[in-house]
Amino acid sequence: MYLSAYQLQRFRCDGFIVLPGVFSPDEVSTLRAETERLIEEPSPGLVLEADGVAARSLNGPHLISPLMAGLMRSTKLLPVAEQILHEPVYLHQYKINMKRAFVGDQWEWHSDFWFWQAEDGMRAPHAITAAIFLDDVNDFNGPTLFVPGSHESVLRDEHHRTLEQATAPGEEWRTTTARDLKYSLERSHLSREIDANGMVAAKGQAGSVLVFHCNVLHASSANASPWDRRTIFISYNRVSNALSDVASPRPEFLASRRFDALRSEDGQWPTDVTAAPADVEVAA
Repeated sequence: MYLSAYQLQRFRCDGFIVLPGVFSPDEVSTLRAETERLIEEPSPGLVLEADGVAARSLNGPHLISPLMAGLMRSTKLLPVAEQILHEPVYLHQYKINMKRAFVGDQWEWHSDFWFWQAEDGMRAPHAITAAIFLDDVNDFNGPTLFVPGSHESVLRDEHHRTLEQATAPGEEWRTTTARDLKYSLERSHLSREIDANGMVAAKGQAGSVLVFHCNVLHASSANASPWDRRTIFISYNRVSNALSDVASPRPEFLASRRFDALRSEDGQWPTDVTAAPADVEVAA
């Protein structure tokens, strides 16, 4: 699957795009079942909400699930990443965010690239994320919010509120997945960006795929609804943009240091398609 010229232009302009109907209801059902199975098993990459009960995020599902490992090579995802980034890609990060009904908490405003540069040694913002909706995403269950065009902005230290949190040795990575993110954006900077460019909620039916640039500003509010908002996030980086060495690298389940290019023929999941979706859905 590849983006049409119009879809690619929209992505370049806004920094994100929602593609409806990429995965069939049967495929979504399979992914939901695997997600629920995985969060019931012990995993070092599992993060809970503040209540200590509800699952917030499962990091590194591809390391424990052949199904999830095949998904990142799907011809419904990988060719789009290569098309946008203009070269072979490898997997940088893979996670499933749960956003459970009534208890799924917020993700503060941030740029992924700022985290990946500071924590992982990513050299340039040449990465994208494909997010698969496992549930319908609406106004009420915590859709991802974007500032269109903000991927072109250059962020600096003064644009951030860096939160220092006490963590157990070896658990420092949790400050980059918690409700209060380590690097959240300073509000006056956010206000200027939103006043200039507006704000959009990325919504769509289960099976849709949201593709977004690693530097676009985004956030999501708490889920106040009775509907889950489960989403699989697969982040691809250019092979030529492989991570540099850092003093304390995050765990492999959070930031991969395996830089071999992915190949779709290594594991197509579970079917192959060649045509791009006909329409683009981005709800303001």
